Amino acid sequence: MDDELTRIANNNIRYLNDIKEYNEAHEKDFKQVFFKPQAGQIKSPSVGVFVKDIYGVEQVSPVSQVPGYHTRSSCELNTAIYSNSTIDYNSPTTYVPGIYGVKVDGDFANSPNYFLTGTQVLGQIFSVELRGYIAAQKPGTYSVSTNATSFFKKNALIWIGNNALKTYRKENAQFVVENGVQKKNQSFAMVTGEYTPFRIQYSSGEDVMIDYKNLWTNGDNYPISVFAKNPNENNLYYYSLSPSDKTNYYKCDVYKGSDLQKYKSDAKQQIKLVWQTPLDENTTYVFLDIIGNLCAYDATYEKIGAPLYQLQDPNSKQTRSGRYKLELYQRKYQPLCIKRPNNTVVPITPVIEDIDTLRNNEWEKAQNPLVKVITNKEEQNGDKQISIDKISETNPLYSENFRYKLCIMRDRENKKILGLLASTSDKRQFYTTEPDLKMNKLFYASTYIENKFLREVPSSLQANGNTYATYSDMYPVSTNGYSESTYSDTNNCEKQCNAAGVQCNHYYKVTDSVGTKCLTSSVPVQTYLPKQPDSTYTASTLNIKHKVIQTGDATKDEIYNKTPYISNGYSDTVNSRFADYPVERKVLSKTDTPGPNGTSYVVELKNNINRLTNGAQPISITNVNNPMIAGKIENFITADSLTKLDQIDTQFKRYKTDQYTVAQNRIDISNNITSINQTYMDMSGNQKKYDFTGQTIYALEEDRTLASALLKDNAIYKEEQNNLYMFTTLTMATLLVTAILISK
Repeated sequence: MDDELTRIANNNIRYLNDIKEYNEAHEKDFKQVFFKPQAGQIKSPSVGVFVKDIYGVEQVSPVSQVPGYHTRSSCELNTAIYSNSTIDYNSPTTYVPGIYGVKVDGDFANSPNYFLTGTQVLGQIFSVELRGYIAAQKPGTYSVSTNATSFFKKNALIWIGNNALKTYRKENAQFVVENGVQKKNQSFAMVTGEYTPFRIQYSSGEDVMIDYKNLWTNGDNYPISVFAKNPNENNLYYYSLSPSDKTNYYKCDVYKGSDLQKYKSDAKQQIKLVWQTPLDENTTYVFLDIIGNLCAYDATYEKIGAPLYQLQDPNSKQTRSGRYKLELYQRKYQPLCIKRPNNTVVPITPVIEDIDTLRNNEWEKAQNPLVKVITNKEEQNGDKQISIDKISETNPLYSENFRYKLCIMRDRENKKILGLLASTSDKRQFYTTEPDLKMNKLFYASTYIENKFLREVPSSLQANGNTYATYSDMYPVSTNGYSESTYSDTNNCEKQCNAAGVQCNHYYKVTDSVGTKCLTSSVPVQTYLPKQPDSTYTASTLNIKHKVIQTGDATKDEIYNKTPYISNGYSDTVNSRFADYPVERKVLSKTDTPGPNGTSYVVELKNNINRLTNGAQPISITNVNNPMIAGKIENFITADSLTKLDQIDTQFKRYKTDQYTVAQNRIDISNNITSINQTYMDMSGNQKKYDFTGQTIYALEEDRTLASALLKDNAIYKEEQNNLYMFTTLTMATLLVTAILISK
């Protein structure tokens, strides 16, 4: 029993020393990292026309109309920040079987943005993008199989993990093929029951799709065969630039991608209905009759009702038959006319609005179109003489340069009409915005080489620091809501914003004709603006207080406050490279243990001490600093349980201190045994000086040699140690049982 207790004590001392050494070695491995917004971290290609219908009416409302006058870069930045602010890593995710896929024309040449503006396949070379989520049925390390790599004969990029969602770049792809040569094939770990994002992009000249269900295999050649998608997932926000009343400035509107996708078109032009006339529901054709009247006909070529446009009265004696033409010109105002045999022109349409038309790329792709003119030249069809040239729903009449289109169509009330459509340029320009997920966010980071991660800090655990992120050439939209004060070298804007009792979130340092001033505000920045057209300021710099971690727990906040602060995680592209760190789906919480004490290694050592001392199962710690995987359901404990566990932790720390003190005393005795022995001999040899207990004890016949004394001392030491173990064990067992009962 004594030997077992000694072994346990020695092991616990070793674990405690390991914890101490680990904490000292890795306390600098943790950082607070802010990713400052910057243009280089935003992908923003232009796209087509989306939202106006043929009547010029908006079909989708923007989710945000950014105040002020903008350049493209400022609108892009505001949209990116808005987009990132809507991402919630903890939102519930529902997965359904299947994947998302798109096939576009041409070779994407390892350019990830290629698919944002791709067109339908026309040639032999095409590119494919597949995305969704994968789940492994067996845990292990997976990579693209040898058999699958032979499929990629041109170019290919593959991402696994959170980079597959938005931050997919060629540089962080795990699998790369360039011009048929494999450049990279990184493996990745998978556990069962967890969904992980993926994205595949490749080009090919063979009309054979990849067998993605046998793409990845583990060391036993077991494939990943579970594929899923999130039907509520939206990866994009769009912004539009509309011309404003100020030259070279735009109005900036932000749209949600899932709304705009309903109206997505490959067309680069806006279509507008400029003239219409109603048709009978039985109308199948429209053409000129023998006397030049424009009429509607049914499927059997029977004329329906009165002419749509009557050039001559069929009952008049003055009516003359002849070669009449319906012509559609490219001119403004009255483009649709009937030309008589004598070449006089009769406009059909009234004066239409003055709009700038342009050639329509989609219309000119029509097969064997009717262009500019149709005549009333007849052909025999059964017992009827009908015009050879006929307008139908599938065969409209185009102007010579494809700027106008005359067709049978339906209006907004689903009634048939003969409509004249004009191809115009939408004054707005649309762009997608895909910012890096980390932009404008604060993270708690581990730089330990074997456990790198970024854990987002929610706004509820953030407070204003006393340092600033600086944005040059950013101007206020107005001075409303700002406190204005004079700037001086001894009382600059930063000092004013950091002054005691001042509620300050950010400030502008502005210069006008009078001098330099400070504009301070207590509310967060709403808009990032360039210099406004009517601004009186000649210079302006925006300074926003850095956010720091603040949990409300004084002990934890003391550790967080000592954690080094990285003001821009994008700036280090050589050493730490925070931009490439994996982002956890779990955000920082109040219950997380900061620093090395929250790592899995230290928790395991504490569990070992607990197991050796009490023979108990290890305490489950859910806030260990390890990356989480998309789709995994984490454990949870109640607040009452946490309170009891905190009490247990206090007792446990006290026990560790006592145990460490006892061990140190024992080491001191061992190291000074010679001195102790000499002192004992001196005291034993001088009974008159050291024996103060009288003749009775002195007369006892006992063995007073050194060996006997040491045995007695050791017996007392072990008895005291046993008492300490028994007391500690009973205390911790009682607290554990109480915590378990409260948890249940």
